Amino acid sequence: LCTMIYAGLINKNLVASFYKNGKKAAGLSGADFNCILSTKRNHPTINYGMVGDVEHVDAEILGDFVAKNVIPVLCSVTLSKEGELLNTNADTIASEVAKAMSKEYRVHLIYCFEKNGVLTDITDDESVLKSISQKEFNQMKETKQIADGMIPKLQSAYKVLFHGVEEVRIINSAHLKSYFNAEHPGTQIILH
Repeated sequence: LCTMIYAGLINKNLVASFYKNGKKAAGLSGADFNCILSTKRNHPTINYGMVGDVEHVDAEILGDFVAKNVIPVLCSVTLSKEGELLNTNADTIASEVAKAMSKEYRVHLIYCFEKNGVLTDITDDESVLKSISQKEFNQMKETKQIADGMIPKLQSAYKVLFHGVEEVRIINSAHLKSYFNAEHPGTQIILH
């Protein structure tokens, strides 16, 4: 079901949307061309099922698409060395692909979700931080201003900045167009 929805319905709808806007795109999963290899998550007491953790991203294959002006649209299904299809965290895939591609390209990683960015007050959608440093993140985590799913998102953001990604930003998906119009929506993640 996960493969049908992510690699099928959602992925192909995104490809169709790019086409409608005059762009060429290819809908891929990590299994296609073996471009994202993962290992099945193993825990001594918890059975995670078919959940994967990224081991390797083949930046050369993705770069071939970019060189042909084709946007690779990746879903969160990856492949194990044993040929198993694994459900893998989409934020992790985005950060691992960004890291791999930053060796050859200028990469900006944009996390899109339903909030306007990193908020100082989770109940106030307008309390968006323009930027957040690693030190500020650690302080806000201690005071519980930042919690739940935002923690791993920000942790992976700082990690990719250390690995050569030029910019990381967290924005509302509705503001993506304004980002590409050289505006600065949401929150920029900075090291210092």
